[in-house]
Amino acid sequence: MKRIFILWMIAVGFAACSTTKETQLVILSTNDMHAHIDDYAKVTAFVSQEQKAHPGRVVVLSGGDLFSGNPVVDHCDRPGKGYPIIDLMNRVGYRASAVGNHEFDYGQRVLSERIRQARFPFLCANLHVGEGAEIHQPEPSTVIRVGRLRLGIISGIQVEAISGRLIPSSHPGRLTGLTFTEPVEELTKLRDMRKRCDVFLALNHMGVEEDKKLAERMPELDLIVGGHSHTRLDTGVVVNGVLITQAGEYLQYVGRTELTLRGRKVVARRNRLIPVASMTAEDATVKAAIKKFYDESPLNEVIGRVTARIEGKEGLGNLVTDAEAAMNGADFAFQNAGGIRIGALEPGDMTAKMVYEMDPFGNEVNVVELTPAEMRDLIRVSHRYNKRRHAVDLLVSGMTYTLYTKNGEPDRIEMAFPDGRPLEEGRYYRVALNDYIVSAYKFSHARAAKPTGKSSEETIIEYIRSRKEIAPQAPRTKLIEE
Repeated sequence: MKRIFILWMIAVGFAACSTTKETQLVILSTNDMHAHIDDYAKVTAFVSQEQKAHPGRVVVLSGGDLFSGNPVVDHCDRPGKGYPIIDLMNRVGYRASAVGNHEFDYGQRVLSERIRQARFPFLCANLHVGEGAEIHQPEPSTVIRVGRLRLGIISGIQVEAISGRLIPSSHPGRLTGLTFTEPVEELTKLRDMRKRCDVFLALNHMGVEEDKKLAERMPELDLIVGGHSHTRLDTGVVVNGVLITQAGEYLQYVGRTELTLRGRKVVARRNRLIPVASMTAEDATVKAAIKKFYDESPLNEVIGRVTARIEGKEGLGNLVTDAEAAMNGADFAFQNAGGIRIGALEPGDMTAKMVYEMDPFGNEVNVVELTPAEMRDLIRVSHRYNKRRHAVDLLVSGMTYTLYTKNGEPDRIEMAFPDGRPLEEGRYYRVALNDYIVSAYKFSHARAAKPTGKSSEETIIEYIRSRKEIAPQAPRTKLIEE
């Protein structure tokens, strides 16, 4: 009897040891890459090193916004837009990606092609596909097997009220057939997934503040891997017991989150950002693939020359609006500041690639006849979309204007020709502007906008070719708080 008791105690001891055995799971993440592919050879080598150190226990995830920011990716003509970054992500071994708002920049047909190309799923719980859409319904969640562990992932995308409906920060005209709902509400409906997995995380493109709201509502989560707000969280933040991480932007960092499990329960979490600049090893095959994408790009052609540094939203906006007005015989042109995506153009040769870096969205130029009163309404409406409260949203060609505000709200607008002459009230003027402004900014205009059939990038390239040299122009806008 005594011997049986001893054997039973030994068995219990072994069982206790087995249940308390600790396992590490490593989650590597990137977000808001915006087509910055140059360092993927380093990232690939880093992932390989982690996989050797932790065999079978490494997962690579993306927080979304893969596209728009590098014309070599965004305007790849063969096999198609966006192809290079998906090809490289496949080589790295990503296991899932959130759907970012910039995933729609190429239109739904191209997004559908890129989703089919990817060897990983795009997830989104608050995107609902209906009639007229060109993409299939994404899954709201997935369960990934990592060795014997089950990793449950849910995902949401940010939304805001634009044009009377909830949509991501995307061109409304590229969202036909798609309905978006409030992400936190949709994700909380998936909390029962906790019962079917050992590690439960949200892979979001919602911004860090929305991630915090989700953590308050869902303490069941072990981890939130975020995106959209381009936030650099060096060691993450903990809200309501949930670790929230985000790895900045443009592939400058890789997030590394190590989860320690005792048995099948997470007992410790540690997060840090790895600067990609500090990585020295490179994957030779991936490096060669990146070089090939650049070498084969048709955007290396020199189209003109910059005579002096052109900088800032205003300076670059002057170039864009001058091009759109001149090439379309318009009296005026407007450009939203958010569409300008570089800080400056340096003196020297200018290539087509530099134009696409400055203005990466492929919006079509429209021409609409507007009265001065309608233009003032457009400027007022634009200020409500303005995320740079210290400056105007709309840059302009053909006039100067001053926006006076009270308590941050538009009050009055003074407009004049460059020589100081006032505009004629009641007269219709030809105004060039991109179709994002036409779709997203709900301003009063009696006459319909007419598409030109050319993108803003094509228009700018034609303008620079015709001028051969471009130079900085004086500021044309002011914002004065009274």
